[in-house]
Amino acid sequence: MYYLIKNIGLFKDNTPEELEAMIKKTAFSLINYEPGQTVILQGEKLNGLLILLSGEVKGEMNDENCNIIKVEDIKAPNLIAPAFIFGNGIMPVTVTTAVRSEIIFIKRDSFIKMIQENSTILTNYLDILCSKAQFLSGRMMFLRSTNIREKFIAYLNENKDSNNVIRIDKKLHELADLFAVTRPALSRVIGDLIADGIIEKLDRNIYRLR
Repeated sequence: MYYLIKNIGLFKDNTPEELEAMIKKTAFSLINYEPGQTVILQGEKLNGLLILLSGEVKGEMNDENCNIIKVEDIKAPNLIAPAFIFGNGIMPVTVTTAVRSEIIFIKRDSFIKMIQENSTILTNYLDILCSKAQFLSGRMMFLRSTNIREKFIAYLNENKDSNNVIRIDKKLHELADLFAVTRPALSRVIGDLIADGIIEKLDRNIYRLR
């Protein structure tokens, strides 16, 4: 188990011996999911820590108009919804598997004991919560915008390298889902940005901001 969890941020800076000792005293369940299975539904209560060991999941929410909005794609190894373990624990999104996945579930009481006994894991968890809060805040502001052009430019700015080059690893329909827009509308905006000289297409899925 150590080799499966050692690359997860929650457990960084712990020695192999510390993690082995923690594993031995922590009760957990290992659950296998097929593609398209629901891990937890929007509105359900999260009663513990979900650790994505392998595979990929996606978080989506229904808005007041019953539209499905893509919030986040999560690839292993990673935590799922770590900010909702405490408080009322109500999930704001539905989490489903994109591919075959393995997930560890640790009950909240066991997780509390873990962070009480290991200050490094506690510090890592607080760092993760802060980063997640910043991400979700920015994501919500991003989704509230109805301007597709601004959304796409913001996405390019977030993912550009030092030479203003962006390699997009998502398909067009995946980007459209991420922006909560239609694929034809996004395609038109990308074409307009190229025609206006704001971005340059270098290769398939590779662009440069001018």
